[in-house]
Amino acid sequence: HLRTALHLGNGNGVVVLSDMEKGIDNAVASLLPEASHGLCLFHIEKNFMKRFHTKMNGILWKAARATTREGFDACIEVIRRVSPAAAAYVLEKHPEKWARAFFNGRRFGHLTSNVAESANAFISDLRTLHPTHFFAGFIRKVNALFLQRRTLHATLRPDALPSKPAALVEKAI
Repeated sequence: HLRTALHLGNGNGVVVLSDMEKGIDNAVASLLPEASHGLCLFHIEKNFMKRFHTKMNGILWKAARATTREGFDACIEVIRRVSPAAAAYVLEKHPEKWARAFFNGRRFGHLTSNVAESANAFISDLRTLHPTHFFAGFIRKVNALFLQRRTLHATLRPDALPSKPAALVEKAI
């Protein structure tokens, strides 16, 4: 299991950020019962926009970033004044999973699952492979990235680095 390989235990101190797929809630609850499970605000906003045809001038993001219940409530009140239905919709999306004021884990400022989305895009062509082939393909992709970066950096002028890091590199060499 990935949980064992990554030494996740019951998930104590682990934060899982996901879209609003129903199965993920159950999987996190059963596999990592002590993990904090947060929702990606981008996905909430996307569904909100489909339903209400507005971003509410970013007030949803301001609500998510609020550090206190009072700050959160003030943002929800702005939404409620424009549309009580929109405020009700936002509140039924479990603010304890996306609003900083209520979240019980450490999100380190991350309101979206962008990192996971990037990783998913990186491995998208490998997803259907047998695990052994998946792993080999993943290693090939990572090696290709390192080669690309090594090649790029080999062509840089010696003075391309600021003086202090350049001195450290020269010393290490």
